Amino acid sequence: MPAAPEHRDERRRLASLEELDARATSADVELRALATEAARALGMPAAMISMVGGDRQWFAARRGLTGVLGYDAPQTPRDVSFCAHVVAAEAPIAVPDATADERFADNALVTGPEHLRAYAGAPVFDRDGLPLGALCVLDRHPRDLDATALAVLSELAASVGEVLDRHRPAAPPA
Repeated sequence: MPAAPEHRDERRRLASLEELDARATSADVELRALATEAARALGMPAAMISMVGGDRQWFAARRGLTGVLGYDAPQTPRDVSFCAHVVAAEAPIAVPDATADERFADNALVTGPEHLRAYAGAPVFDRDGLPLGALCVLDRHPRDLDATALAVLSELAASVGEVLDRHRPAAPPA
């Protein structure tokens, strides 16, 4: 599996990600609600809000992972991250069947016991326009998602970005 390329401004992107309070985001009710809404709106069994770090992605919110992957995980290595591809592209991606996509066909989440097949993700941007991660949905069965579904996912991802910005430290007074 080809690893996702780094974002064009990876150093700045990672610095922005570091400013977030990871403990607060993982307990945020609004983030969990947005992940749940993404799964419901797109008719998918699982959704996550992933923050793509230098060597791992951690989930600020997740819904339905056990039903799709067979377990619930708070993070995964970046090298198996579909969301890292969304970050690099700065655009939504849809993967109807991961076994037929050269980027993911030999991914451990596709070939392993998880049998991940369908994925769609939209970038989550910070207030400066840097992609921190993705709001994504997934399934163990191939699924086609149209442009309307990706637009809905992108709108929800914009809301995720707004919630995350509230978890940043306040700027010192000028």
